[in-house]
Amino acid sequence: MAESIYSLGTVDVQRKFECHRRATNTTMSTSDSDFISLRKHMQNSDGNWGASLFDMSYLASPIASIQFTAHSNVDNAGDEVLKLPPTNHWSLLLFPDNTTESAVHLDMTPNEPGEPGMLIIEHLPYGSELDSIHAVSCSTKATVASILQVLVNKKRDNYIFAPVGEGCRFWLSTIADDFVRSDLISSTDSEFVKQALGRYWPYPPGSESEERHMEEGTF
Repeated sequence: MAESIYSLGTVDVQRKFECHRRATNTTMSTSDSDFISLRKHMQNSDGNWGASLFDMSYLASPIASIQFTAHSNVDNAGDEVLKLPPTNHWSLLLFPDNTTESAVHLDMTPNEPGEPGMLIIEHLPYGSELDSIHAVSCSTKATVASILQVLVNKKRDNYIFAPVGEGCRFWLSTIADDFVRSDLISSTDSEFVKQALGRYWPYPPGSESEERHMEEGTF
């Protein structure tokens, strides 16, 4: 696993899983035509992508680590109206092979009920913080483009959250399996990810996690 020098804010390092990628010596290749097709899809996908702040030249950047990140729920708040217990929002970070470059942040966010969510892609500048409470990092050997292409090929960028407004954890659980099938991470990595996604990580850091039901959206 490549250690990141990016700060994850309040991430609980002691409880962070280390994952090991299935052995491989080749980086997935992406042709020029694939780059063009991917860019067009991200820019013309009926509003499913929030890519206006993303520099498309980063598509070719080598990635050393895929990190599944739980955001802090500082107030440990649930939904009183729907009587839902507290949960964490989760998102994905792609850490570059060159640690002086920006990381890439992928965040699937809900829309109006019954409408596809928006997949926001943006840069996390070198030295920036993310409000993380827990993270599972998986070593990989890929590019930003080859990772995004998996999402596009599987139509994971068209996702409707559960009626209660939850679903980011199920989305990430699904793409963890997609990454296994695409040889981006190992099946062991995927199991570590899914174990973490099935729990609530309370604030402050170091608090004991607890099992949390995972609401499922639809693709």
